[in-house]
Amino acid sequence: MLSFILNLFSFLISPKGLIVIIFGIISASILLAVALKPMRFWPLLLIFTIGAGGIAIRSVGFLDEYLIGCVLLGTFLAMSISAVRLKNSPKNRWEKLHLLAFLLMISYMVVQGVYGSLDGESLQKIRWPIYFAMLGIIALIISKDGFPVPSKRKLSLIIALSGLTYFLLYSASGLFYEIILGESRWNLLGGSWAGTTYTVFPLVAVIPALIFLFKDKRYAYRLIASITLLSIIFFSFYFESRISWLLIIGFFIAGLPLLGFRKVILSFITFLLVLSLFINFIWPKWFTADVFKNLLIDTTKAVWQPSEAHDTGRLMHLQIAFPIISSDWKTFLFGYGFRTSRPLIGPSLAKLWIERGRPDVAEKVKDYHSTIAFTALVTETGIIGLLLLILNFLFTARKILFKKIIQGKLMLLFSLLATFLWLLSGTVLDIVLFYLMIMPSGLLTQLSKSETE
Repeated sequence: MLSFILNLFSFLISPKGLIVIIFGIISASILLAVALKPMRFWPLLLIFTIGAGGIAIRSVGFLDEYLIGCVLLGTFLAMSISAVRLKNSPKNRWEKLHLLAFLLMISYMVVQGVYGSLDGESLQKIRWPIYFAMLGIIALIISKDGFPVPSKRKLSLIIALSGLTYFLLYSASGLFYEIILGESRWNLLGGSWAGTTYTVFPLVAVIPALIFLFKDKRYAYRLIASITLLSIIFFSFYFESRISWLLIIGFFIAGLPLLGFRKVILSFITFLLVLSLFINFIWPKWFTADVFKNLLIDTTKAVWQPSEAHDTGRLMHLQIAFPIISSDWKTFLFGYGFRTSRPLIGPSLAKLWIERGRPDVAEKVKDYHSTIAFTALVTETGIIGLLLLILNFLFTARKILFKKIIQGKLMLLFSLLATFLWLLSGTVLDIVLFYLMIMPSGLLTQLSKSETE
């Protein structure tokens, strides 16, 4: 007994033991916070989905899943002690169909996750059925009355503050690498954080929230929106994130009917001033305004002139998706199982490059394992998985489009489009926020409500 106590004490004071203690304290705090005050459910759900989705530990981005899992345990405890009771909320036919479509997609993904984990190659694959089941539980909870939903104004404020903290932390980490450690800020991307395409995904929710706050009557809310926008713009230039530049520009064009010409012009002036600062004082001399302009244009060519696009590599990943599943009707319909595409990516890319007369490139890519979300989804879940996901996007679009009175309708539709297009540029299938955006009664649905709803 004494030996066991000594070994336990020795473990607890070790680095691994301290991590276990810290995570245990965090878990208990979140669980009790939700159980004792159910009104914290939505704020914590938003804070963790926005503030933890881009963090990767040992190349695995599970932190948002872990924190949301703690929130769900808190909801179960709240219901068990009768702190809250879930009741069916009134729904029209379309809302019922959307919930059915989402749960059908989630059930399909759970089955695909179980099937993909049967090969026994990695215990990490067991995570996926649990992950999708968790998403289904969230959808069921928020589709019912019970846990209070903050007003649209408060939701926007929570999202903005979460985004401000998130992007300030990211930028501060890069500055720490450069100034304190004397290393390149790009080394950060190989450490605790994922690459920028993955990390900036919260912008699809944060920028719409900022635009709503810019219209708020309270000066404090408008100030928070301005500071958050400035931090996002600084981050986008500091890490040279092309997708961030395009999103900032696209959102403010889409938000023009809501904001008005004057506020949009002021936002673009801020964008150009920070750009000028980086061109003149921070970026290398060769990174001029013309280089910036050409980089933006070359990036957009992925849509209107793919053969000359800056991201030819990503386009090649798109082109291998359907050929991989075309070997027989079963794989075409159902794919190979969730997270089983890794050994298929490299050989398929190499074959495509050889067909294009580039054996030198084929040699470099033949051992690739990772790919963009669209190719992974098609390869692993087949045409059925893709159609189920698209169906949920369509239901969400209809919800926004057919709202009788809604400020920022065009902006929210642009947010939904950006969420879908992210499948073509990076890996987002393991980000909880991706599904929360299209969930029935999810984030975009809540932001499409008027203040009186």
